[in-house]
Amino acid sequence: MKFYALITLVLSFNVFSHSANDGDLEGTWILAESKWNNQALELCQPKMTKIYTEEVVMYTWYESSEDNFCNKLSVGQGTYELKDGIVTETIINHSNSTMIGQSFSYKPNFMFDKKSFIQEVTFGDDVLFERWGSKSCDQQKCARIN
Repeated sequence: MKFYALITLVLSFNVFSHSANDGDLEGTWILAESKWNNQALELCQPKMTKIYTEEVVMYTWYESSEDNFCNKLSVGQGTYELKDGIVTETIINHSNSTMIGQSFSYKPNFMFDKKSFIQEVTFGDDVLFERWGSKSCDQQKCARIN
């Protein structure tokens, strides 16, 4: 029975999810889930936020210390390009100056209502998984990726 449930979940994810098109990212997104190498990360308060405009992305993130993952709320800003379903973000301003100029790419996978998406970003051998939900989901019912 578990096998059939797993197959149904995989099929529904593939049937109801979509890659990104122009304009899909524009708006405000709240981090709903985060994993580093399949280990769940603490979601700090206030939750991390990304704001996409036509070509600019602004975001909050947390600097961690050895004893506190949610040590210091920080900000960053950059540009992004969406080409063939792949997003490439380039950091222009960042609380950590060593990050300025770095780029990373990911393929966002949207749910059918385009109100939530997942992304996986590879950093060498490490993988960051994130699930983002539209800020508008605070007021309306949105599909969820679990």
